[in-house]
Amino acid sequence: MERVRATPESYARKIEFIETAMAEGAHNNPSPKSKKITRDGWDRELDIGLLYNVGPETTAGSIGFLYGLTRERIGKISRQFIIDLHSNCSLETQDKFPLRRISFDKPLLQVSREKRSLSRGGISLRIKQEIESGVNDLATIAQNLGLSEREISMHGRVLRGWGIILPRKTVSVREIREMIRQEGDDKKLQELLDSFSPIQIRGSIERERNIEQSTFVFLGKFLFKLGFSFQNAQFMAKVLKSIGIPIRIVETGYSIKHGGREYPQRFYVFYAKHKQRITDAVKVMEAMSEMGGVKRLRKTKTELVCGEVGETMSFPSTFELRHRKNFESVGNLILETTGIYVEGRRQRRILDFLSSNCSIPVFRYMGSYFFPSSKKEEFRAFIKKRYMEIVSAKA
Repeated sequence: MERVRATPESYARKIEFIETAMAEGAHNNPSPKSKKITRDGWDRELDIGLLYNVGPETTAGSIGFLYGLTRERIGKISRQFIIDLHSNCSLETQDKFPLRRISFDKPLLQVSREKRSLSRGGISLRIKQEIESGVNDLATIAQNLGLSEREISMHGRVLRGWGIILPRKTVSVREIREMIRQEGDDKKLQELLDSFSPIQIRGSIERERNIEQSTFVFLGKFLFKLGFSFQNAQFMAKVLKSIGIPIRIVETGYSIKHGGREYPQRFYVFYAKHKQRITDAVKVMEAMSEMGGVKRLRKTKTELVCGEVGETMSFPSTFELRHRKNFESVGNLILETTGIYVEGRRQRRILDFLSSNCSIPVFRYMGSYFFPSSKKEEFRAFIKKRYMEIVSAKA
């Protein structure tokens, strides 16, 4: 039987059922279905069932102390009391109060909830005390308790059960986007970026994931789209800050344990309106590194052989290429189209089919070549055309 969750509403409905059943005299005699129960046993079951279900402040532990029984045994007796009382009711009452819709448990008292919170660190109780003292700002609560805003938000469900609503930021994502669009001064944009909480920034990125022009961008992911490793993020953040481009670090609120040490997880974000400025800065860094003036940026393990990458197509991860996720083998497509086998040691022959006028992005990883699955038919037509050019040149 599916259990009904114990809530104040379900508890009030159970009390209404017990009162209706007892008004009909359903408690006067044991249930006909319980053949083994004696009159004394029924009286004891009736007393325990009423004490537990009707008494709002009674607990299974306190009743068990009176009768010399365990909490588990008290719970079973109370459950059987509801079942027997229901079977003694009239059909009209049984239809009005189906047994499957009656909760066998009772909601925890506030005192019990606070004791449970204390046994688990007492964070929910401390948040409750902060809100009751008049603090109505999430960032201030996090600062007073020495926790991150994410950790505070994780206790929102518990607090809602106590009738307490966590304060939220009043600035919406739309308002944030409008403030950033109107501001043009880099110093003021940096102050504005620093004023946003990590929850606001992460929430904005999550909500705008499918929007072409988002408000914030992860620096590591943006560098990866340009063909550089995530490991360049920290170095590039220092470079961008030195030339005045607004950027900041955002804490995630959790850490990864490795080798007995904890490493806090954080990331760098910048405004999406500065994508072109950062792209230009990366190009300048690449040019300077070629002359040996500055540190060379680490590139990804994938190499772009031909075509271009941009907003619609970025550098794939090694996971995507290894597991053929949205990418396919160039060698297999050449074999399907021309019948020429170019796998294994013949991989270099793929370069014969690729030319400078190939608009399809082709990536090389660990000696193998891959192209986007979405460009398959277009790439197939290019290979056919290129194959005919090679054949006619040899003839």
